[in-house]
Amino acid sequence: LDIQGGISHKYIQSDNKWLSSIMEESVLPKDFLRANHMSLFAKASYYSFDDFYYPTEGSNFMLTYDFNFLKTGVPDYTPTHIASLSYRTVIKLADEVAIIPDIRLRAVFDRNSIKARNSGSIGEFSLLHKNFIGGDMAGRYFEQQIPFVGFNNVYIADDILGCVALDFRVNPFKRMFLSFKNSVFLETDS
Repeated sequence: LDIQGGISHKYIQSDNKWLSSIMEESVLPKDFLRANHMSLFAKASYYSFDDFYYPTEGSNFMLTYDFNFLKTGVPDYTPTHIASLSYRTVIKLADEVAIIPDIRLRAVFDRNSIKARNSGSIGEFSLLHKNFIGGDMAGRYFEQQIPFVGFNNVYIADDILGCVALDFRVNPFKRMFLSFKNSVFLETDS
């Protein structure tokens, strides 16, 4: 069991060429690619897998909360709340057969994006305050990226995102694994 908390500084500055190479949507406001935020955070996690990539037993649970209270250079910045939950476990059906369910939820509560949606504009948000879905590995391109088997690229998702994946894994030989994966996700604005 690991419990952490404290204050963090998140900074990102990227160019649109890099972002458009991994994302389908490349028409983004210039400030979307720049962020300089201070936040309070809390994180609790439990990890008991016997192997990082191909576990045969164990579980992984993580619960996080971020309160972004300051954006440098923006005196009237509205704070943002971000909460996430992930759970993955191995359910053995036989010695060489297992089912691995994976549940991930992430919610961004940001009044700036709500105001922007209501007015029809893109709003004053940054890369750090969006959900991303796609790829096979969590956090591969963005810390807040949720994996989804059906998308090779990364997509911007709505403010509240949930994904459930199921991995049916067979181990016919020593270090050979055959996996059959399926995923489903739901998203909505806050």
